[in-house]
Amino acid sequence: MSVAVIGAGWAGLACAIDLAAAGLRPLVLEAARQPGGRARGVAVDGQRLDNGQHLLIGAYTDTLALMRQVGADPDALLTRHRLFVASPELRLALPPLPPPLDVAAGLLLARGAGWGEKFRAVRAMKALEAAGWSAPPEQTVADWLAATGLAGGVLARRLYAPLCLAALNTPLEAASMAVFARVLWDSLGAGARVPGATDYLVAAADLSAVFPDPAATWIAARGGAVRTSARVKSLVPAVAGWSIELDGAAQETIEARQVVLAVAPQHAAALLPDIPAAQATRDLLAGYRYEPIATVYLGLSPGIGLARPIVQIDGPAPDDSPAWVFDRGAAGNPGVLACVISARGPWQALPEAELARRLLAHVRPYLRAAGQKAPLRDAPPLAWHKRIVEARATFAASAGLGRPAAITLAPGLHLAGDWTWAPWPATLEGAVRSGRRAAAAVLGTARENG
Repeated sequence: MSVAVIGAGWAGLACAIDLAAAGLRPLVLEAARQPGGRARGVAVDGQRLDNGQHLLIGAYTDTLALMRQVGADPDALLTRHRLFVASPELRLALPPLPPPLDVAAGLLLARGAGWGEKFRAVRAMKALEAAGWSAPPEQTVADWLAATGLAGGVLARRLYAPLCLAALNTPLEAASMAVFARVLWDSLGAGARVPGATDYLVAAADLSAVFPDPAATWIAARGGAVRTSARVKSLVPAVAGWSIELDGAAQETIEARQVVLAVAPQHAAALLPDIPAAQATRDLLAGYRYEPIATVYLGLSPGIGLARPIVQIDGPAPDDSPAWVFDRGAAGNPGVLACVISARGPWQALPEAELARRLLAHVRPYLRAAGQKAPLRDAPPLAWHKRIVEARATFAASAGLGRPAAITLAPGLHLAGDWTWAPWPATLEGAVRSGRRAAAAVLGTARENG
């Protein structure tokens, strides 16, 4: 093979799409039984759900472009909603005004926060804009909230903290403000560049149908291949490129002139070849820490759903971060709620049944019977529940965290993955953009070598 991509997550698939579009025939090797990585469909209780609930936003321009390229229509597969926050303490919605007036007006018109806090929030956003949406490398989000006078307020608890946890999956006390500032720039600050940048894009199908499956089909139709259940055991230099040894009784070895390593950082650390050029990246990854994400599915009657597509509730335990709850009805799962809890916390010690019970109690005020506007008086019976935990879902985007200085470690060896796309946190868009950058590096090397 001229090029092999190790990993069929969204980064590896994005890389392979651009390579196939340029006329190459990439071989994508995936250890799991299906492509998609941490964002793929799974079967739960006879339904197609996801291995973790994900939210895209309108600023994900590369992801949306690749979806269209492989024939996955975003307008049909994603439902679009203007940014809003529905929580126990705060109600916020962006009005239909041109940016950046919509963000400022949304903050000032928010219900639940005092006027002093609202003005401090607008001032803080203007200061971030004046600073080029940047922050000192060692500053945490908690430090920034304290410096702006927002710490301890409703907006900190119900807007900034949940947004930070959702995007960075890192507690505020450790989360990098430089990374969070980039998230704010690419969402709240992107309206003038990208129409609808702040919009929520909620999947109207399981995530495999949204991108991984159409991508794999598109790659195969152009001479490439996505090979699943193909776990890579080792990657070593060869005479004409790289030798990839697969795990298994057959002891199969694949030769490739170029390789893109598009896997999670913990897996990249184990697969990096034992060469001096990879030592700096190996040392960098040794200092990475990881945070979990739990998606708890609650199965209710098909006639029951949320008042809004997404709501925010208190965490299951007093010291837990707020949880986001998604109504799966639009995705073909009526009566199913997906509750997402980011980062470590007391929730990890709760048995699944107790965790489901507490989440259902918190979400009850937002539940509605079909055709009714009034909330349910009592919590409905829970037909089933399922907790899916990614123990090391993302790297912790901590203040001062180092990211790879280069993605080409040696001739014909390139890196991809959300962890390589600085200063973004671990997002699907970061993964896609990193994959496209790696494809450009492969094509550049191919041109240099004739």
